[in-house]
Amino acid sequence: YDALRGSIGYGPQDDIVHPELTVFEAVKYSARFRLPPDYSDDEIDRRVEETLRDLGLEAVMNLQIGKPEKKVLSGGQRKRVNIALELVTDPVILFLDEPTSGLAADDTTALINLLADMTHKTGKTIVMTIHQPARDEFEKFNLAFIMGYGGVPTYFGPAGDAAYRFFGSIIDRDGPYRAMAERNGTRRVDNPRDMFDMLNVRERVIYDELRRADPGAARGTARLQAAKSWRAEFFQNQNAVFQKMFAGRRAVGTQPVAKGVPHRADVAVVRQFFLLLSRYWKIKIRDRAGSAIMFLQAPIIGIMLAGVFGWQKDAVPFWCLGALREMSSKNSEVSTSTNNILNQMVPTQDHTAAMFFVAVSCVWFGTSNAARGIVTERAIYLRERMVNLRLFNYVVSKYVLLSFICVLQCAMLLAIVFFTLDFQGGPDAFVMELASMVALAMNATALGLLLSTLVTSAEAAMALTPIALIPQVVLGGLMVPMTTNPMLQPLMYIMPARWGFEGAIAQERAAIANSTPWVI
Repeated sequence: YDALRGSIGYGPQDDIVHPELTVFEAVKYSARFRLPPDYSDDEIDRRVEETLRDLGLEAVMNLQIGKPEKKVLSGGQRKRVNIALELVTDPVILFLDEPTSGLAADDTTALINLLADMTHKTGKTIVMTIHQPARDEFEKFNLAFIMGYGGVPTYFGPAGDAAYRFFGSIIDRDGPYRAMAERNGTRRVDNPRDMFDMLNVRERVIYDELRRADPGAARGTARLQAAKSWRAEFFQNQNAVFQKMFAGRRAVGTQPVAKGVPHRADVAVVRQFFLLLSRYWKIKIRDRAGSAIMFLQAPIIGIMLAGVFGWQKDAVPFWCLGALREMSSKNSEVSTSTNNILNQMVPTQDHTAAMFFVAVSCVWFGTSNAARGIVTERAIYLRERMVNLRLFNYVVSKYVLLSFICVLQCAMLLAIVFFTLDFQGGPDAFVMELASMVALAMNATALGLLLSTLVTSAEAAMALTPIALIPQVVLGGLMVPMTTNPMLQPLMYIMPARWGFEGAIAQERAAIANSTPWVI
């Protein structure tokens, strides 16, 4: 398979494409991922344009592919784009999984004609699955492999008259088969509809025989027997089609006729990484609604925190009061001095809670941005992984871009909160706090990508996001102090939110260490 990998194309049944890209961009990225690195951009552009012309897509090459719920291209055009992703690398063999499913009759005919013309013009081998095609479509195929119930092969040979004669042979026999066919109005098989009806005729006759012997006989048993009967007839030596298609066993020691095709050179690691990064950036930017929500989160949350904590009256921090009371309860000798300290404490502005919620918001940014990053592209990833996609490049390209977005979000959020609430420490403290928040958000991004690999749908990924976030809130170091429960210490040590919060609040503490209200 490794020897043939570069010469095989595979078009899945579903339209596995990025809806945010244009037709030209999607096909060009596929070409740049798969073609050897010595192809120039001009050569790749010419190859893409030629492929789109062959598939009749030149008129829509600059349109976005679009989603089924927000259509831009028709169903037939989306199918052809799916095929273009493979054809652009000029594969020798192309496998298509039900390329006509879900298409209207006109689109189906157009696609089959297009593929048939392509095989005649380029000499490619195209293998596809299709369900009960019309006569004109069926006869476009060179060979047909027809499977019965349970995947039993019933016929393999030329499509058209040879297949019609084989399945129509039961009408020429006296007995129940001819009678059943005549009741259906079929006297001659000359199209796929009547040909497939012969499968049903044989099945119904066998089913009637089984029910006479056993009224409780299952329909599936009759279908399987009918398929096996067709197979037995096809493999009879007097069958001309079988003799033509069966080459016989190869003698021991002889060499096979087919030779392996050299595998195309892998795309350079760095080049593939930047291609993935470029494509992911375009996908993110083209999703305007999603991008707007993502980038508006930071200023909205920042304004909310500034509004909530900016109007707080000066007071003695609650955690200071709690610590002193804890000391006095444990040691009666210091109870009097503790009360004196309490009476002398000066009300002040405490930014601890505001900083904590900044840290929690950064965890939310990273996790929510990445939670759908992989699961929504699982099918695309598996398709590209079959060719030459490197797992490291794929994951790191997403991580780098999402981390960059987190840097912007953290900078906007912290700038709003830092300057509106008059955080202490000046520019130096701001830079250090931003570094802590960015490190925390990048850690959360990795967590979000991990969640995205554990689920099978985007909805499940978003449902898991709060579950990953709540422990960060509860064990982040503010709501539940570590000193209150020794059992929580190991958990708090592995909570990224706790370290991000501590790294940021330490800058504030250092700046106010000599301030009169904070000397105690």
